[in-house]
Amino acid sequence: MVSLIDESSSDSGKLQELYVEASPQIRQIYPSEPQFADFISKMRGQHRVTADRVSEAINGGFLKLPGLVSEKYAIVIYNTHFEGDPFIYTEEVTIGKEGLRWVFVGYYLSVKPYLNY
Repeated sequence: MVSLIDESSSDSGKLQELYVEASPQIRQIYPSEPQFADFISKMRGQHRVTADRVSEAINGGFLKLPGLVSEKYAIVIYNTHFEGDPFIYTEEVTIGKEGLRWVFVGYYLSVKPYLNY
């Protein structure tokens, strides 16, 4: 799912694909794909091109997260470096299980203090 966010900077159809795969809660908060794209753009800011990404952890097995109604949740955490930026960032993608499939629930990006690439 995070690769769809990366590819959206060069292909707006990728965010549309992610929006279609998003949870009902995401589609309720962002009732249109342009509003969803704006949310992702604001989270990513000027960070458009990923230079390097390493999986840090998968925190899984959550049965409840505040304000969400999926059956189970997992948070996939990456250490990410963007082109032209000296810092390493924590990138988190939250997914929820609905029936037999996992859907996009949330995205978070923050700088890792004191870590430079």
